[in-house]
Amino acid sequence: MENSRKYILVGVTVTAALLISIVAWLLISQLSYGKEWADYDEMYRTDRGAAVFLDDSLASEYADSRFDQFYLTVDFVKAKLNDRFYVSDEGVLMYTLPEETVEVSPEQRQYTMEGKTTKTEWPVCFTQDGRLYVAVEFVALFTDMRYLSYREPERLLIYRGSRSEQPAQVTEEAQVRYVADRKSLILTEVHPGDEVCVLGAAEDWTKVRTADGFIGYMPAKGLVWKDARSVKNTFMQQKYTNISYDERICLAWHQVFVKEANRNLAEYLAATEGVTVISPTWFSLSDEEGGFTSLAEEWYVEEAHARGIEVWALIDDFDAEVDKFELLSRTASRRALITNLMAVADEYGLDGINIDFEKIDQDTGKHFVQFIRELSVECRKAGLVLSVDNYSLIGGRSWYDVKEQGVVADYVIMMGYDEHWAGGEPGSTASMGFTEKTIDLALEQVPAEKLIHGVPFYTRVWGVKAGEKVSSTAAGMLAAKASLEENNADIKWLDEEGQYFGQYLLDGIMYSIWLEDTKSMELKLDAVDRAGVAGVACWKLGLEDPEVWAVIEDYLD
Repeated sequence: MENSRKYILVGVTVTAALLISIVAWLLISQLSYGKEWADYDEMYRTDRGAAVFLDDSLASEYADSRFDQFYLTVDFVKAKLNDRFYVSDEGVLMYTLPEETVEVSPEQRQYTMEGKTTKTEWPVCFTQDGRLYVAVEFVALFTDMRYLSYREPERLLIYRGSRSEQPAQVTEEAQVRYVADRKSLILTEVHPGDEVCVLGAAEDWTKVRTADGFIGYMPAKGLVWKDARSVKNTFMQQKYTNISYDERICLAWHQVFVKEANRNLAEYLAATEGVTVISPTWFSLSDEEGGFTSLAEEWYVEEAHARGIEVWALIDDFDAEVDKFELLSRTASRRALITNLMAVADEYGLDGINIDFEKIDQDTGKHFVQFIRELSVECRKAGLVLSVDNYSLIGGRSWYDVKEQGVVADYVIMMGYDEHWAGGEPGSTASMGFTEKTIDLALEQVPAEKLIHGVPFYTRVWGVKAGEKVSSTAAGMLAAKASLEENNADIKWLDEEGQYFGQYLLDGIMYSIWLEDTKSMELKLDAVDRAGVAGVACWKLGLEDPEVWAVIEDYLD
Protein backbone atom coordinates (compact mmCIF):
# COMPACT_ATOMS: atom_id res chain seq x y z
CA MET A 1 0.00 0.00 0.00
CA GLU A 2 2.83 2.36 0.89
CA ASN A 3 4.57 1.66 -2.41
CA SER A 4 1.35 2.38 -4.30
CA ARG A 5 1.13 5.75 -2.60
CA LYS A 6 4.70 6.51 -3.57
CA TYR A 7 3.99 5.63 -7.19
CA ILE A 8 0.89 7.82 -7.24
CA LEU A 9 2.78 10.72 -5.67
CA VAL A 10 5.58 10.37 -8.21
CA GLY A 11 3.05 10.19 -11.04
CA VAL A 12 1.23 13.29 -9.84
CA THR A 13 4.53 15.13 -9.45
CA VAL A 14 5.69 14.18 -12.93
CA THR A 15 2.34 15.08 -14.43
CA ALA A 16 2.30 18.43 -12.63
CA ALA A 17 5.83 19.13 -13.78
CA LEU A 18 4.88 18.19 -17.32
CA LEU A 19 1.82 20.45 -17.23
CA ILE A 20 3.89 23.30 -15.82
CA SER A 21 6.42 22.79 -18.60
CA ILE A 22 3.70 22.76 -21.23
CA VAL A 23 2.08 25.92 -19.82
CA ALA A 24 5.47 27.63 -19.57
CA TRP A 25 6.25 26.60 -23.14
CA LEU A 26 2.90 27.89 -24.33
CA LEU A 27 3.40 31.18 -22.49
CA ILE A 28 6.91 31.61 -23.84
CA SER A 29 5.74 30.65 -27.31
CA GLN A 30 2.83 33.06 -27.11
CA LEU A 31 4.92 35.97 -25.81
CA SER A 32 7.94 35.45 -28.02
CA TYR A 33 8.31 37.17 -31.39
CA GLY A 34 8.07 35.31 -34.67
CA LYS A 35 11.28 34.96 -36.63
CA GLU A 36 9.93 34.26 -40.12
CA TRP A 37 10.65 36.85 -42.79
CA ALA A 38 8.15 37.81 -45.44
CA ASP A 39 8.53 36.43 -48.93
CA TYR A 40 8.45 39.73 -50.83
CA ASP A 41 7.73 38.13 -54.17
CA GLU A 42 4.70 36.37 -52.79
CA MET A 43 3.53 39.25 -50.57
CA TYR A 44 3.74 41.98 -53.20
CA ARG A 45 3.07 39.75 -56.23
CA THR A 46 6.18 41.01 -57.96
CA ASP A 47 5.35 38.79 -60.91
CA ARG A 48 2.70 41.39 -61.79
CA GLY A 49 5.06 44.36 -61.49
CA ALA A 50 6.15 46.82 -58.84
CA ALA A 51 3.80 47.19 -55.86
CA VAL A 52 2.04 50.54 -55.65
CA PHE A 53 1.09 52.18 -52.36
CA LEU A 54 -1.35 55.08 -52.61
CA ASP A 55 -1.38 57.27 -49.49
CA ASP A 56 0.14 54.36 -47.53
CA SER A 57 -2.44 51.79 -48.67
CA LEU A 58 -1.52 48.98 -51.02
CA ALA A 59 -3.27 49.58 -54.35
CA SER A 60 -4.59 46.96 -56.75
CA GLU A 61 -2.50 48.61 -59.49
CA TYR A 62 1.03 47.52 -60.35
CA ALA A 63 3.71 49.73 -61.86
CA ASP A 64 5.95 48.77 -64.73
CA SER A 65 9.66 49.27 -64.14
CA ARG A 66 12.04 49.93 -67.01
CA PHE A 67 14.73 52.43 -68.05
CA ASP A 68 15.26 53.07 -64.33
CA GLN A 69 11.75 54.59 -64.25
CA PHE A 70 8.40 53.55 -62.87
CA TYR A 71 5.38 53.69 -65.20
CA LEU A 72 1.65 53.67 -64.43
CA THR A 73 -1.25 53.07 -66.75
CA VAL A 74 -2.96 56.27 -67.88
CA ASP A 75 -6.26 54.80 -66.67
CA PHE A 76 -4.91 54.60 -63.12
CA VAL A 77 -3.40 58.09 -63.36
CA LYS A 78 -6.71 59.56 -64.51
CA ALA A 79 -8.75 57.68 -61.89
CA LYS A 80 -6.51 58.31 -58.88
CA LEU A 81 -4.08 61.15 -59.56
CA ASN A 82 -4.98 63.61 -62.32
CA ASP A 83 -7.96 63.31 -64.65
CA ARG A 84 -6.68 66.04 -66.98
CA PHE A 85 -4.42 63.58 -68.81
CA TYR A 86 -6.01 62.59 -72.11
CA VAL A 87 -5.21 60.00 -74.75
CA SER A 88 -6.23 60.92 -78.28
CA ASP A 89 -7.83 58.48 -80.69
CA GLU A 90 -4.39 58.29 -82.34
CA GLY A 91 -2.80 57.11 -79.08
CA VAL A 92 -1.04 60.39 -78.29
CA LEU A 93 -0.78 61.40 -74.63
CA MET A 94 -1.95 64.98 -74.05
CA TYR A 95 -2.08 67.37 -71.14
CA THR A 96 -3.80 70.73 -71.61
CA LEU A 97 -2.36 73.67 -69.69
CA PRO A 98 -3.94 77.15 -69.59
CA GLU A 99 -2.00 78.32 -72.65
CA GLU A 100 -1.10 75.14 -74.53
CA THR A 101 -1.46 71.38 -74.84
CA VAL A 102 1.61 69.22 -74.20
CA GLU A 103 1.66 66.20 -76.54
CA VAL A 104 3.80 63.06 -76.37
CA SER A 105 3.65 60.06 -78.69
CA PRO A 106 4.46 56.53 -77.44
CA GLU A 107 8.21 55.84 -77.18
CA GLN A 108 8.99 59.56 -77.56
CA ARG A 109 11.93 60.66 -75.42
CA GLN A 110 11.20 64.34 -75.18
CA TYR A 111 8.38 66.78 -74.55
CA THR A 112 7.89 70.45 -75.34
CA MET A 113 6.35 72.88 -72.89
CA GLU A 114 6.35 76.69 -72.75
CA GLY A 115 8.52 76.76 -75.86
CA LYS A 116 11.21 74.58 -74.31
CA THR A 117 11.97 71.01 -75.38
CA THR A 118 13.17 68.68 -72.64
CA LYS A 119 14.94 65.49 -73.69
CA THR A 120 14.77 62.38 -71.52
CA GLU A 121 16.80 59.17 -71.41
CA TRP A 122 13.60 57.19 -71.16
CA PRO A 123 10.29 57.08 -73.07
CA VAL A 124 7.75 59.44 -71.57
CA CYS A 125 5.08 56.86 -72.36
CA PHE A 126 4.76 53.53 -74.14
CA THR A 127 2.05 51.08 -75.15
CA GLN A 128 1.93 47.50 -73.93
CA ASP A 129 -0.88 44.97 -74.31
CA GLY A 130 -3.15 47.70 -75.58
CA ARG A 131 -2.61 49.93 -72.54
CA LEU A 132 -0.74 53.23 -72.43
CA TYR A 133 1.81 53.61 -69.63
CA VAL A 134 3.23 56.98 -68.58
CA ALA A 135 6.36 57.71 -66.52
CA VAL A 136 5.57 58.73 -62.95
CA GLU A 137 8.19 61.45 -63.21
CA PHE A 138 6.23 63.03 -66.08
CA VAL A 139 2.92 62.72 -64.20
CA ALA A 140 4.44 64.49 -61.20
CA LEU A 141 5.25 67.55 -63.35
CA PHE A 142 1.56 68.43 -63.51
CA THR A 143 0.12 66.74 -60.42
CA ASP A 144 -0.11 67.65 -56.75
CA MET A 145 1.71 64.51 -55.61
CA ARG A 146 5.09 63.15 -54.61
CA TYR A 147 6.45 59.67 -54.97
CA LEU A 148 9.12 57.49 -53.41
CA SER A 149 10.57 54.52 -55.27
CA TYR A 150 12.45 51.51 -53.92
CA ARG A 151 14.12 48.39 -55.25
CA GLU A 152 14.36 44.83 -53.88
CA PRO A 153 11.49 44.49 -53.94
CA GLU A 154 10.33 47.18 -56.34
CA ARG A 155 7.77 49.47 -54.72
CA LEU A 156 6.27 52.81 -55.61
CA LEU A 157 4.83 54.96 -52.82
CA ILE A 158 2.60 57.81 -53.99
CA TYR A 159 1.25 60.62 -51.83
CA ARG A 160 -1.48 62.95 -53.07
CA GLY A 161 -1.55 66.56 -51.94
CA SER A 162 0.63 68.32 -49.42
CA ARG A 163 0.57 66.77 -45.97
CA SER A 164 1.87 66.86 -42.45
CA GLU A 165 4.15 64.00 -41.42
CA GLN A 166 5.05 62.76 -37.94
CA PRO A 167 8.69 61.59 -37.70
CA ALA A 168 9.95 59.45 -34.84
CA GLN A 169 13.40 58.24 -33.78
CA VAL A 170 14.03 54.57 -33.10
CA THR A 171 15.50 53.96 -29.62
CA GLU A 172 16.04 50.19 -29.67
CA GLU A 173 16.43 47.34 -32.12
CA ALA A 174 13.10 46.27 -33.55
CA GLN A 175 11.53 44.34 -36.37
CA VAL A 176 8.84 45.90 -38.54
CA ARG A 177 6.03 43.43 -39.20
CA TYR A 178 3.34 43.09 -41.83
CA VAL A 179 0.49 43.42 -39.30
CA ALA A 180 0.34 44.48 -35.64
CA ASP A 181 1.08 41.04 -34.23
CA ARG A 182 4.29 39.67 -32.73
CA LYS A 183 3.94 36.53 -34.83
CA SER A 184 3.46 38.43 -38.07
CA LEU A 185 5.96 38.16 -40.89
CA ILE A 186 9.00 40.45 -40.71
CA LEU A 187 9.33 43.12 -43.40
CA THR A 188 12.53 44.85 -42.28
CA GLU A 189 14.53 45.84 -39.21
CA VAL A 190 15.20 49.21 -37.63
CA HIS A 191 18.06 50.24 -35.39
CA PRO A 192 18.66 52.89 -32.74
CA GLY A 193 19.06 56.29 -34.37
CA ASP A 194 16.98 55.40 -37.42
CA GLU A 195 14.10 57.67 -38.31
CA VAL A 196 10.66 56.42 -39.31
CA CYS A 197 7.46 58.19 -40.31
CA VAL A 198 4.55 57.45 -37.99
CA LEU A 199 1.37 56.57 -39.91
CA GLY A 200 -0.82 55.46 -37.02
CA ALA A 201 -0.50 54.60 -33.36
CA ALA A 202 -2.13 52.23 -30.87
CA GLU A 203 -1.24 51.25 -27.31
CA ASP A 204 1.34 48.57 -28.15
CA TRP A 205 2.01 48.96 -31.87
CA THR A 206 2.80 51.86 -34.18
CA LYS A 207 2.30 51.83 -37.93
CA VAL A 208 5.37 53.29 -39.63
CA ARG A 209 7.06 53.88 -42.95
CA THR A 210 10.74 53.05 -42.73
CA ALA A 211 13.64 54.73 -44.48
CA ASP A 212 13.92 51.74 -46.82
CA GLY A 213 10.30 52.14 -47.88
CA PHE A 214 8.44 49.44 -45.95
CA ILE A 215 5.06 50.12 -44.38
CA GLY A 216 4.35 47.97 -41.35
CA TYR A 217 4.10 47.81 -37.56
CA MET A 218 6.69 47.96 -34.78
CA PRO A 219 6.47 48.04 -30.97
CA ALA A 220 5.42 51.48 -29.76
CA LYS A 221 7.89 51.44 -26.87
CA GLY A 222 10.86 51.66 -29.21
CA LEU A 223 10.03 55.14 -30.56
CA VAL A 224 10.43 58.76 -29.50
CA TRP A 225 8.24 61.13 -31.48
CA LYS A 226 9.74 64.30 -32.92
CA ASP A 227 8.10 67.54 -34.08
CA ALA A 228 5.68 67.13 -36.98
CA ARG A 229 6.75 68.59 -40.30
CA SER A 230 4.92 69.82 -43.36
CA VAL A 231 5.70 68.19 -46.70
CA LYS A 232 4.72 70.27 -49.74
CA ASN A 233 4.82 68.99 -53.27
CA THR A 234 6.64 70.84 -56.01
CA PHE A 235 4.78 70.72 -59.31
CA MET A 236 3.59 73.06 -62.05
CA GLN A 237 0.77 75.10 -60.57
CA GLN A 238 -1.83 75.47 -63.30
CA LYS A 239 -3.60 78.82 -63.01
CA TYR A 240 -6.53 79.00 -65.39
CA THR A 241 -7.31 82.67 -65.77
CA ASN A 242 -10.93 83.38 -66.65
CA ILE A 243 -13.04 86.32 -67.72
CA SER A 244 -15.32 87.39 -64.89
CA TYR A 245 -17.79 90.24 -64.47
CA ASP A 246 -18.48 92.25 -61.36
CA GLU A 247 -22.18 92.67 -62.15
CA ARG A 248 -24.67 89.86 -62.42
CA ILE A 249 -25.12 88.36 -65.84
CA CYS A 250 -28.47 88.17 -67.60
CA LEU A 251 -28.08 86.10 -70.75
CA ALA A 252 -30.97 85.74 -73.18
CA TRP A 253 -30.94 83.11 -75.90
CA HIS A 254 -32.25 84.24 -79.27
CA GLN A 255 -33.30 81.23 -81.32
CA VAL A 256 -32.54 81.79 -85.00
CA PHE A 257 -33.50 79.25 -87.67
CA VAL A 258 -32.92 81.46 -90.73
CA LYS A 259 -30.98 84.68 -91.25
CA GLU A 260 -34.20 86.66 -91.58
CA ALA A 261 -34.92 85.88 -87.93
CA ASN A 262 -31.96 88.07 -86.95
CA ARG A 263 -34.23 91.00 -87.84
CA ASN A 264 -36.26 90.26 -84.70
CA LEU A 265 -33.40 91.48 -82.51
CA ALA A 266 -34.56 95.08 -82.10
CA GLU A 267 -38.17 94.03 -81.47
CA TYR A 268 -37.18 91.48 -78.86
CA LEU A 269 -34.71 93.75 -77.06
CA ALA A 270 -37.15 96.66 -76.96
CA ALA A 271 -39.28 94.85 -74.39
CA THR A 272 -36.38 93.67 -72.20
CA GLU A 273 -34.73 95.11 -69.14
CA GLY A 274 -31.32 94.20 -67.81
CA VAL A 275 -30.08 91.89 -70.59
CA THR A 276 -26.27 91.93 -70.52
CA VAL A 277 -25.59 89.13 -72.99
CA ILE A 278 -27.47 87.85 -76.00
CA SER A 279 -26.73 84.41 -77.43
CA PRO A 280 -28.04 83.88 -80.97
CA THR A 281 -28.25 80.25 -82.08
CA TRP A 282 -26.18 80.88 -85.19
CA PHE A 283 -23.96 77.84 -85.58
CA SER A 284 -24.74 74.14 -85.92
CA LEU A 285 -22.35 71.24 -86.52
CA SER A 286 -22.59 70.05 -90.12
CA ASP A 287 -19.91 67.37 -90.53
CA GLU A 288 -17.24 65.31 -88.76
CA GLU A 289 -14.38 67.47 -90.05
CA GLY A 290 -15.03 70.55 -87.91
CA GLY A 291 -17.48 72.34 -90.17
CA PHE A 292 -20.70 74.06 -89.14
CA THR A 293 -23.47 76.09 -90.70
CA SER A 294 -23.66 79.80 -89.92
CA LEU A 295 -26.44 82.38 -89.71
CA ALA A 296 -24.14 85.11 -88.37
CA GLU A 297 -24.38 88.73 -89.49
CA GLU A 298 -22.01 91.51 -88.52
CA TRP A 299 -24.70 94.19 -88.18
CA TYR A 300 -26.38 92.10 -85.48
CA VAL A 301 -23.27 92.23 -83.30
CA GLU A 302 -22.90 95.96 -83.90
CA GLU A 303 -26.54 96.53 -82.94
CA ALA A 304 -26.13 94.57 -79.70
CA HIS A 305 -22.92 96.42 -78.86
CA ALA A 306 -24.63 99.74 -79.45
CA ARG A 307 -27.09 98.73 -76.74
CA GLY A 308 -24.27 97.75 -74.35
CA ILE A 309 -24.98 94.03 -74.79
CA GLU A 310 -22.34 91.37 -75.44
CA VAL A 311 -22.82 88.62 -78.03
CA TRP A 312 -21.93 85.03 -77.11
CA ALA A 313 -22.87 83.13 -80.27
CA LEU A 314 -24.16 79.59 -79.73
CA ILE A 315 -23.11 76.43 -81.54
CA ASP A 316 -25.23 73.29 -81.19
CA ASP A 317 -24.87 69.60 -82.04
CA PHE A 318 -28.48 68.93 -82.96
CA ASP A 319 -27.83 67.49 -86.43
CA ALA A 320 -28.32 63.77 -85.89
CA GLU A 321 -26.35 63.00 -89.05
CA VAL A 322 -23.13 64.33 -87.51
CA ASP A 323 -21.18 61.67 -85.63
CA LYS A 324 -20.06 63.53 -82.52
CA PHE A 325 -17.68 60.76 -81.46
CA GLU A 326 -15.98 60.81 -84.86
CA LEU A 327 -15.65 64.59 -84.74
CA LEU A 328 -14.38 65.02 -81.18
CA SER A 329 -12.23 61.91 -80.74
CA ARG A 330 -9.90 62.83 -83.62
CA THR A 331 -7.37 65.53 -82.84
CA ALA A 332 -7.37 66.99 -86.35
CA SER A 333 -11.15 67.41 -86.62
CA ARG A 334 -11.49 68.62 -83.05
CA ARG A 335 -8.92 71.31 -83.67
CA ALA A 336 -10.37 72.19 -87.05
CA LEU A 337 -13.64 72.94 -85.29
CA ILE A 338 -11.82 75.17 -82.80
CA THR A 339 -9.95 76.97 -85.58
CA ASN A 340 -13.21 77.57 -87.45
CA LEU A 341 -14.90 78.93 -84.32
CA MET A 342 -12.01 81.30 -83.68
CA ALA A 343 -12.23 82.50 -87.27
CA VAL A 344 -15.94 83.39 -87.13
CA ALA A 345 -15.51 84.97 -83.71
CA ASP A 346 -12.88 87.25 -85.17
CA GLU A 347 -14.80 87.88 -88.38
CA TYR A 348 -17.98 89.00 -86.66
CA GLY A 349 -16.47 90.60 -83.56
CA LEU A 350 -18.04 88.17 -81.09
CA ASP A 351 -17.50 88.58 -77.36
CA GLY A 352 -17.88 84.92 -76.56
CA ILE A 353 -18.85 81.42 -77.64
CA ASN A 354 -21.65 79.41 -76.07
CA ILE A 355 -21.31 75.62 -76.45
CA ASP A 356 -24.67 73.85 -76.51
CA PHE A 357 -23.78 70.22 -77.21
CA GLU A 358 -26.73 68.32 -75.76
CA LYS A 359 -26.30 65.06 -77.70
CA ILE A 360 -23.01 63.86 -76.22
CA ASP A 361 -23.14 60.21 -75.17
CA GLN A 362 -21.02 58.56 -72.50
CA ASP A 363 -18.43 57.19 -74.94
CA THR A 364 -17.90 60.67 -76.38
CA GLY A 365 -17.79 62.42 -73.00
CA LYS A 366 -14.02 62.41 -72.45
CA HIS A 367 -13.45 63.74 -75.97
CA PHE A 368 -16.02 66.49 -75.43
CA VAL A 369 -14.25 67.56 -72.23
CA GLN A 370 -10.91 67.64 -74.05
CA PHE A 371 -12.54 69.78 -76.73
CA ILE A 372 -13.63 72.25 -74.03
CA ARG A 373 -10.09 72.28 -72.60
CA GLU A 374 -8.49 72.96 -75.96
CA LEU A 375 -11.13 75.52 -76.91
CA SER A 376 -10.55 77.30 -73.59
CA VAL A 377 -6.87 77.78 -74.50
CA GLU A 378 -7.75 79.58 -77.72
CA CYS A 379 -10.55 81.60 -76.12
CA ARG A 380 -8.17 82.66 -73.36
CA LYS A 381 -5.63 83.86 -75.91
CA ALA A 382 -8.29 85.71 -77.92
CA GLY A 383 -10.05 87.27 -74.91
CA LEU A 384 -13.32 85.48 -75.70
CA VAL A 385 -15.79 84.33 -73.04
CA LEU A 386 -16.34 80.58 -73.13
CA SER A 387 -19.61 79.30 -71.67
CA VAL A 388 -20.95 75.75 -71.74
CA ASP A 389 -24.61 74.68 -71.47
CA ASN A 390 -25.52 71.63 -69.40
CA TYR A 391 -28.62 69.74 -68.39
CA SER A 392 -29.44 69.62 -64.69
CA LEU A 393 -27.21 67.18 -62.82
CA ILE A 394 -30.34 65.61 -61.37
CA GLY A 395 -30.46 63.58 -64.56
CA GLY A 396 -26.86 62.36 -64.25
CA ARG A 397 -24.69 62.73 -67.37
CA SER A 398 -21.51 62.77 -65.30
CA TRP A 399 -19.45 62.39 -68.47
CA TYR A 400 -19.98 66.09 -69.21
CA ASP A 401 -17.68 66.70 -66.20
CA VAL A 402 -19.01 70.08 -65.12
CA LYS A 403 -16.31 70.24 -62.45
CA GLU A 404 -13.62 70.37 -65.14
CA GLN A 405 -15.74 72.78 -67.14
CA GLY A 406 -15.81 75.00 -64.06
CA VAL A 407 -12.00 75.09 -64.06
CA VAL A 408 -11.21 75.74 -67.71
CA ALA A 409 -14.31 77.60 -68.99
CA ASP A 410 -15.41 81.07 -67.94
CA TYR A 411 -19.02 80.14 -67.18
CA VAL A 412 -21.01 76.94 -66.73
CA ILE A 413 -24.70 77.30 -67.53
CA MET A 414 -27.12 74.83 -65.95
CA MET A 415 -30.35 74.56 -67.89
CA GLY A 416 -32.77 74.56 -64.99
CA TYR A 417 -35.73 73.35 -67.01
CA ASP A 418 -37.04 70.29 -68.86
CA GLU A 419 -37.76 68.66 -65.51
CA HIS A 420 -40.53 67.01 -67.48
CA TRP A 421 -39.71 66.99 -71.16
CA ALA A 422 -41.71 66.36 -74.31
CA GLY A 423 -40.98 62.65 -74.45
CA GLY A 424 -41.65 62.03 -70.76
CA GLU A 425 -44.61 62.02 -68.43
CA PRO A 426 -46.67 65.18 -67.74
CA GLY A 427 -45.36 67.52 -65.08
CA SER A 428 -43.76 70.86 -64.35
CA THR A 429 -41.08 72.26 -66.63
CA ALA A 430 -39.18 73.64 -63.62
CA SER A 431 -40.70 73.23 -60.17
CA MET A 432 -39.08 74.94 -57.18
CA GLY A 433 -37.77 71.63 -55.85
CA PHE A 434 -36.13 70.93 -59.19
CA THR A 435 -34.75 74.48 -59.40
CA GLU A 436 -33.19 74.42 -55.94
CA LYS A 437 -31.72 70.95 -56.33
CA THR A 438 -30.29 71.84 -59.75
CA ILE A 439 -28.50 74.82 -58.20
CA ASP A 440 -27.32 72.89 -55.16
CA LEU A 441 -25.89 69.98 -57.19
CA ALA A 442 -24.12 72.37 -59.54
CA LEU A 443 -22.56 74.30 -56.66
CA GLU A 444 -20.99 71.08 -55.39
CA GLN A 445 -18.81 71.08 -58.50
CA VAL A 446 -18.75 74.61 -59.92
CA PRO A 447 -17.71 77.81 -58.09
CA ALA A 448 -20.67 80.16 -57.56
CA GLU A 449 -18.92 82.98 -59.42
CA LYS A 450 -18.78 80.77 -62.54
CA LEU A 451 -22.30 79.35 -62.40
CA ILE A 452 -25.22 80.71 -64.42
CA HIS A 453 -28.67 79.24 -63.83
CA GLY A 454 -31.02 78.80 -66.78
CA VAL A 455 -34.70 79.69 -66.33
CA PRO A 456 -37.60 78.93 -68.72
CA PHE A 457 -39.82 81.45 -70.48
CA TYR A 458 -41.96 78.53 -71.59
CA THR A 459 -44.07 75.72 -70.25
CA ARG A 460 -45.76 72.66 -71.73
CA VAL A 461 -49.38 71.98 -72.51
CA TRP A 462 -49.94 68.29 -71.77
CA GLY A 463 -52.80 66.34 -73.31
CA VAL A 464 -54.01 63.11 -71.70
CA LYS A 465 -56.81 60.87 -72.96
CA ALA A 466 -58.00 57.72 -71.21
CA GLY A 467 -54.99 57.88 -68.91
CA GLU A 468 -52.49 58.04 -71.79
CA LYS A 469 -50.43 61.05 -72.84
CA VAL A 470 -51.37 62.06 -76.37
CA SER A 471 -49.60 65.40 -76.76
CA SER A 472 -46.98 67.73 -75.32
CA THR A 473 -46.64 71.20 -76.82
CA ALA A 474 -44.25 73.95 -75.75
CA ALA A 475 -45.96 77.29 -75.15
CA GLY A 476 -44.77 80.72 -74.11
CA MET A 477 -45.93 82.34 -70.87
CA LEU A 478 -48.74 84.42 -72.36
CA ALA A 479 -49.94 81.69 -74.73
CA ALA A 480 -50.18 79.15 -71.92
CA LYS A 481 -52.03 81.58 -69.67
CA ALA A 482 -54.44 82.49 -72.49
CA SER A 483 -55.12 78.80 -73.12
CA LEU A 484 -56.18 78.35 -69.51
CA GLU A 485 -58.37 81.46 -69.47
CA GLU A 486 -60.05 80.82 -72.82
CA ASN A 487 -61.04 77.32 -71.76
CA ASN A 488 -62.27 78.34 -68.28
CA ALA A 489 -59.68 76.10 -66.64
CA ASP A 490 -59.75 75.27 -62.98
CA ILE A 491 -56.59 77.08 -61.75
CA LYS A 492 -54.94 76.71 -58.35
CA TRP A 493 -51.62 77.63 -56.78
CA LEU A 494 -49.23 74.80 -55.89
CA ASP A 495 -47.01 75.80 -52.97
CA GLU A 496 -44.59 72.91 -53.39
CA GLU A 497 -44.07 73.46 -57.12
CA GLY A 498 -44.18 77.25 -56.83
CA GLN A 499 -46.50 77.50 -59.83
CA TYR A 500 -50.12 77.90 -60.87
CA PHE A 501 -51.65 74.68 -62.19
CA GLY A 502 -54.63 74.51 -64.47
CA GLN A 503 -56.67 71.87 -66.31
CA TYR A 504 -59.43 71.89 -68.86
CA LEU A 505 -61.27 69.29 -70.95
CA LEU A 506 -61.46 69.81 -74.71
CA ASP A 507 -62.68 67.26 -77.27
CA GLY A 508 -62.28 64.42 -74.81
CA ILE A 509 -58.68 65.34 -73.96
CA MET A 510 -57.67 66.64 -70.53
CA TYR A 511 -55.10 69.40 -70.91
CA SER A 512 -52.79 70.27 -67.99
CA ILE A 513 -50.45 73.24 -67.58
CA TRP A 514 -47.91 74.01 -64.87
CA LEU A 515 -47.74 77.71 -65.60
CA GLU A 516 -44.60 79.83 -65.77
CA ASP A 517 -45.31 83.48 -64.99
CA THR A 518 -43.95 86.45 -63.05
CA LYS A 519 -44.77 84.85 -59.69
CA SER A 520 -43.01 81.55 -60.45
CA MET A 521 -40.08 83.48 -61.95
CA GLU A 522 -39.75 85.62 -58.82
CA LEU A 523 -39.47 82.49 -56.67
CA LYS A 524 -36.82 81.01 -58.97
CA LEU A 525 -34.78 84.21 -58.96
CA ASP A 526 -35.03 84.37 -55.18
CA ALA A 527 -33.39 80.92 -55.09
CA VAL A 528 -30.73 82.06 -57.57
CA ASP A 529 -30.13 85.16 -55.46
CA ARG A 530 -29.71 83.14 -52.25
CA ALA A 531 -27.22 80.87 -53.97
CA GLY A 532 -25.06 83.84 -54.97
CA VAL A 533 -24.33 82.54 -58.47
CA ALA A 534 -23.05 84.65 -61.37
CA GLY A 535 -26.41 85.20 -63.02
CA VAL A 536 -29.29 83.80 -65.06
CA ALA A 537 -29.82 82.63 -68.62
CA CYS A 538 -33.28 82.80 -70.18
CA TRP A 539 -34.72 80.42 -72.76
CA LYS A 540 -35.86 82.01 -74.92
CA LEU A 541 -36.55 85.54 -76.19
CA GLY A 542 -40.08 85.97 -77.50
CA LEU A 543 -41.75 83.47 -75.18
CA GLU A 544 -41.78 85.67 -72.07
CA ASP A 545 -44.50 87.78 -70.53
CA PRO A 546 -43.04 91.32 -70.85
CA GLU A 547 -43.82 91.88 -67.18
CA VAL A 548 -41.24 89.26 -66.25
CA TRP A 549 -38.43 91.70 -67.10
CA ALA A 550 -39.28 93.86 -64.11
CA VAL A 551 -38.78 90.79 -61.92
CA ILE A 552 -35.44 90.08 -63.59
CA GLU A 553 -34.39 93.71 -63.22
CA ASP A 554 -35.11 93.51 -59.47
CA TYR A 555 -32.92 90.41 -59.25
CA LEU A 556 -30.09 92.09 -61.16
CA ASP A 557 -30.21 95.09 -58.83
